[in-house]
Amino acid sequence: MCRPEVGQSFELRREGQKHTRVELSFCAHFAAYMVVNTLLVFLNLLVSPDNLWFYKPLLGWGTGLAAHGIGMLAGSHGPRLRSVLKSRD
Repeated sequence: MCRPEVGQSFELRREGQKHTRVELSFCAHFAAYMVVNTLLVFLNLLVSPDNLWFYKPLLGWGTGLAAHGIGMLAGSHGPRLRSVLKSRD
C-alpha cells in the first residue's frame, strides 16, 4: 500500500485547504456579481429604460471576474503544468 509520509500528508492537506479557500472566494465573487448586476439591470430598466447603461458595469466587473477565474484555474493547475514543462526540457 502506498501511503504518504507524515510531512507529505500535512502538505497535501494544506494545499487542499488553500484550493478550497480560493474556490470559495471565486464563488463569493460570482454570487456578488450576479446579485448586484441583476439589481442594476432592473434599476436601469425601471428608472431609465431609454438610456441603457447596465451593460457597462456588467462588462467591467465581468472582466475582473474572468481574470479571477483564470487566476484560480492557473493556480490550481500551475504546479502540474510546471512539472510537465520541466520534464520536456
